[in-house]
Order: sequence, then C-alpha cells, then structure tokens
Amino acid sequence: MATGLVLRMATGVAQREFLSTASPQVAQALAGLLNSGCTEPTRRARTGRGQPRVRNLVGDAPQWPIGEVWNYHDWSTIGNQRVGTYQAAIDARLGESGSLGEFAARAQFVNYESHRAMFEAWNANLWQDATGLLLWMSHPAWHSTVWQTYDYDLDVNGAHYGARKGCEPLHVQADPGTWQVGVVNQPARSGLARQVKVTAQAYNSAGN
Repeated sequence: MATGLVLRMATGVAQREFLSTASPQVAQALAGLLNSGCTEPTRRARTGRGQPRVRNLVGDAPQWPIGEVWNYHDWSTIGNQRVGTYQAAIDARLGESGSLGEFAARAQFVNYESHRAMFEAWNANLWQDATGLLLWMSHPAWHSTVWQTYDYDLDVNGAHYGARKGCEPLHVQADPGTWQVGVVNQPARSGLARQVKVTAQAYNSAGN
C-alpha cells in the first residue's frame, strides 16, 4: 500500500485539471473533517494535506525544551509548517509534555490519529467530491520534524500506521463529529463483505 503519492511533474495545467489544492496543510480538528470538504466543488484528487512529525537532531544543543536549534530541522512557526497548531493539538489532546520522550510519544499518537482521519475522510467522500488524497510528503530529504510517513533513515512513524489503517479495503470507522459508525467495503468485487457484524471495545489513553 502506498502511503504517499508522488507526481513526476505538477504543471499548471495538471493542477487545474486533476488536482485540488484547497485542502489545509496545518493541524485541523478531527471533528467535522469528514464533512469539511474543499472550498471549491471538485471531484479532483485532494492535495496539500499533511501534518508535521517529530524528529530531533540538535547536536550539542539541549534537546528539551524546544529551542531555536529545532528550526534547522523545519520546526518553523511561520510558513507552511506553522507547527504551533500541531503543538497545540498535542497539548490539548494529551496535556503539556515535560520531556522530549513524552512529547515524541504523544506526537506519534496525534500523527497516527490525524493521518487515519485524513484517509477516513477520503473514504467517507469517495467519488462524491474527492477521487484521491495526495500526501505532501511521504519522506523528507534530510532529518526533519515535518511532513513524513517514514523518516530520512527509513524508520516508520505513527503517520504511516494511521494511513495504512485508514486505507484498509474493509474498514470500520466513526465520524468524530457525530460518532456515526460506517463500514468501508472496497475490496475487489468478488471479495465484497456481506452480512457482517461489527463489535467494538473502548480503551482509554493508557490502553486499558
């Protein structure tokens, strides 16, 4: 399964005819994502969706708290990264972190949750207003804190597993805005599931 699509050339014509660039690049609330849609009516593939990641290489500088040296690895508070929205999402969801290890672990939870939600939103609107989802980007050119489903050193992270889970051909998902449960049933025609029963278990953030 491909967790990111790569275009060899994104010319102006290709963007106008086949791609929609109206999707956000910064952290978004999960509730309502399935119904948020683009700012333009389109059946083109969605582009530009991505969430920052955490990967920290600071040399001799202090690893924690987050400092200026993180900027060398794309932890930028301005521009497309706008990591303030990402850090705020982590803090709001799981509380403020007191160490690098705690922050990285919580970030992976948010990475998993956000990327799974992106593909579940695509599932919910498939062929209605979106034919595909393009992740910017699958991996960085060097160690970076942003936009990757696997690291520069090929280590996969929470985003990879969230995308993979959301892309299951037979997949149960819930709309976080309404908690309405739906089943994605998209295997080969001969493998369509029929007369299935869904059961669920609830866990807290500690896995209990």
